[in-house]
Amino acid sequence: MPQPLTFPTGAIVYPNEFHAGLAIARCREYTEIRGFQIHLACAQKGQRMRPMDVLEEDIAATGYSIDAAEWTHARRHMSEINVRAGSKILSQARIADQYLFVASGVAASEQTWETGATSIARFFERGQICSNFTSAWNQQYAADDLLALTDVTGVSFSDTIMRGAYLEGGTLGKYLRVKAMQAHLFTKEVLCAKTHITIEPRYAFLEHFHDEVLGRVQQKDIARFLGVTPQGLCRFLRRRKCAAD
Repeated sequence: MPQPLTFPTGAIVYPNEFHAGLAIARCREYTEIRGFQIHLACAQKGQRMRPMDVLEEDIAATGYSIDAAEWTHARRHMSEINVRAGSKILSQARIADQYLFVASGVAASEQTWETGATSIARFFERGQICSNFTSAWNQQYAADDLLALTDVTGVSFSDTIMRGAYLEGGTLGKYLRVKAMQAHLFTKEVLCAKTHITIEPRYAFLEHFHDEVLGRVQQKDIARFLGVTPQGLCRFLRRRKCAAD
């Protein structure tokens, strides 16, 4: 029986096939141990990967290999950002002109109603691109705020880059079209979940698609997504636990 592997503290481990065609590996330090690769730069420092590195790996995970020249050009128009929990990333008081690739943490689209009440339309986690697409594309005021519910790191890029890459092709354009299709399909999943009358299937949706959200986000924010009060969510969870016991 093979001996268990011991990885350095903070190592980020992926199956080898995850890096198939990963052009960016040319400037990374990796080591292979029995079918795994460890990103040593992060492992030795015991820290998370930089947001730009997470984006590079997400591009590779879609099956595309971006060449050095294209990536160097794209990076000139991108910036890494760190947002503290509770801060606004994008405001509905302005026309959206930025997109955010989430590298870590949880962001959310928050809508404010005429009554002053707020609700959460959807959550965004690692690997997802978020913005108010309607606002950016149509150059009109946004209908929601984009909030950081936890500390969020990511890569910000402008609407100009999004349009140019999306419409004119290139590897980055192919990647963005894949992400746009994934976002469209996932939004349909969110809408289907929210049309259920009872809370159980809505909560089951979070368990299936947003397990990290349930572990890291405050219950009041989960309740705002589910369309119930925090007290109602507590009662639901108590009943669920009693039924399971």
